[in-house]
Amino acid sequence: MEKSPVISVPSIKDLLAWAGLGLAGQSHKSCQRNLFQMALMSVDLWFQPTERNATIFKGGIFDRMDVTIERGEQQQFSFIPNEVVFSQDFYSTIIENKAVPYLRDEVMKATSAYEHDLLMWLFQRQSYDYLQKPVFLNYFLMREQFGTNQSEPIATFKYRFKKEIRKIVKKYGRRIDVKKDGIVLHPMPAMVPYKKSGKFRKW
Repeated sequence: MEKSPVISVPSIKDLLAWAGLGLAGQSHKSCQRNLFQMALMSVDLWFQPTERNATIFKGGIFDRMDVTIERGEQQQFSFIPNEVVFSQDFYSTIIENKAVPYLRDEVMKATSAYEHDLLMWLFQRQSYDYLQKPVFLNYFLMREQFGTNQSEPIATFKYRFKKEIRKIVKKYGRRIDVKKDGIVLHPMPAMVPYKKSGKFRKW
């Protein structure tokens, strides 16, 4: 990836393997969702490899993403990426400057799509640029973002979510307190610090 802004994707199985994930239904859906969001969003990144040097990037990640669209049951659609093209600015500013390994080395340790999604969320939400003091988040709020659906019993969600959070705390050393009614996130250094913004941030 660090040698060309154009990435050909042989198959969804290969793409998941590059991310260290298996070919499970949840992994497949998570990969599609994340790629789709990345293709549409604009990002602000502050990459600071040393104390005295920093690089600011603002813009889109991809110039183009070619996909194959498959229509499934119940009018549901899936798209399989065939080729992605990083924007020249993102490629030269972030990838060639070696900002990607800061995240990649940690993310590659994830063993499931659910762990991957939680980890990426925590990298941003716990960064000093985003969080200045501990914050409590209840499980009902967490179910809105990480539940399988809104009708999932809260007890079922809590059991699964607490189990995954405890695993991440042990595996990655994240500063999180698991409480009876929710979790407490503590500020931590960012993997790739985000550029500060005055805009309202949504959990």
